[in-house]
Amino acid sequence: GRQSEQKSEKRLSIMAVFGTQLLISMIVSSFLYKLSPYISLGNWMVTSGLRTFFAPSDAALRQHVTVGGKSKKKGDRERGEDARLDPNLTVPKSADIELATVAVRKVDVCGLHYYPELVWMVDFAVATLAVHVATFVYYRVQPAAANEYNLSAVWTLVLLVSAMGSLHSMAMVYFGEEVVGEKSAFLVFTAVFGVSAMAILLIGEDVLEFGLDESYANLTDKVAALVANGGDSDLVGSYFPRWLFRAGLAIPATFLSTLLLFPGFRFAETHFDALKATKSPLAKLALQLNYISPAVCLGLWVRPLGSGMIATKGTVHLYLADVPYESFQVGVVVCTAVLRLLLYRFYLQAYLNVPKKRMEQLKREEGRITVSELRKRVGSFFSFLPSAAVQYVGPPLLLLSVCALWAWSSWSPDRSGGGANESVVAADATSGYRLKGLDVLSLSVYRGCFSFVCWWLCFANFVSSGFGSAMRRYL
Repeated sequence: GRQSEQKSEKRLSIMAVFGTQLLISMIVSSFLYKLSPYISLGNWMVTSGLRTFFAPSDAALRQHVTVGGKSKKKGDRERGEDARLDPNLTVPKSADIELATVAVRKVDVCGLHYYPELVWMVDFAVATLAVHVATFVYYRVQPAAANEYNLSAVWTLVLLVSAMGSLHSMAMVYFGEEVVGEKSAFLVFTAVFGVSAMAILLIGEDVLEFGLDESYANLTDKVAALVANGGDSDLVGSYFPRWLFRAGLAIPATFLSTLLLFPGFRFAETHFDALKATKSPLAKLALQLNYISPAVCLGLWVRPLGSGMIATKGTVHLYLADVPYESFQVGVVVCTAVLRLLLYRFYLQAYLNVPKKRMEQLKREEGRITVSELRKRVGSFFSFLPSAAVQYVGPPLLLLSVCALWAWSSWSPDRSGGGANESVVAADATSGYRLKGLDVLSLSVYRGCFSFVCWWLCFANFVSSGFGSAMRRYL
């Protein structure tokens, strides 16, 4: 009798927590699994509207080749019209060789490296957005559901890990190269970002308003209450000083910045190429805003520039509405990431135009070049198109994931408002599925941490692209 009632109450509590949201997740997962092979935004991004340059054909090179330093005679060229060119033959670097352009097709890119990672990351981002929208509508229809656990945060965490995994894999490729330059840049900038993170975390809340002091205060209060009321004795060591709490955030911040280093270099290079190739003034303005928007986001956390000037008593007065300043920050960062995603085609096309740029540079050089080396210089760029797309799409998706988690921790009701020991005991007595001590890490603790990570991602994006611009100009 009594045990059966407890089991039924447990099942009802689990259904109350995961009922409708679990159904939403299952429906979206089914659509993702069934439709992604046929309708894929990731595949559409690298195939729709993009054109690539292919290496010059044998017919285009045959009239410029030489044998033993002399040009082939007309009769020899005619007799060898159907034969393949020897890759060791040479052509003048200043030869006027036109590159053929073709539209990018799925059959051309589906076998390239990092193509599956790109498609999965983009398609899963769309599915995560669908879960967020459906959950928001569900909360609006059922206001009482706001007390449930938000499963869309789990989807966001999966997207965050997916983006981090793809960027980490590409960073290890650069680090593993035999060329010393990439290794040296990786190690130097890792040290620079690590020192910068520790220095920034030493700045007080009166200058940079991350909310870390509030997070630290909530964490220590809950740990102290848990230990003082006979909680888990293993948590005694978690009561650590403020500087150690901030220094601990420097480790993940440094790791995230290393993931954004080479994508920032790539972004800077393609940015200026995209500006040169674009004729529309409106498009040029959008590209420039895309470049400087992370710097604009950085100023939102600076107290004299952010809450001191834009907001009044924590509220931003916009047209027809008063918006909390934290929500205003989230909105600006989301717009920054979305703008970068919307302009992807300009940057990917600029990357695919690099072979033409290399050929123009080659024409200004003297001497000769072998056919194999010429084709290698031109044809290798298309093979890395999915890699370039991952480097462009990954950072804004990473930023959107952290921003969504920050918004979730800011807008969701904190269910651990009481004493730490009281909440843990209540959880164990009623539901039986919550971990003991879990409420110590409440939403108020996450809020300041996600706020700092969001600011740090904007900082790492802007600094890496700035160094990439400097390297492009002076190296």
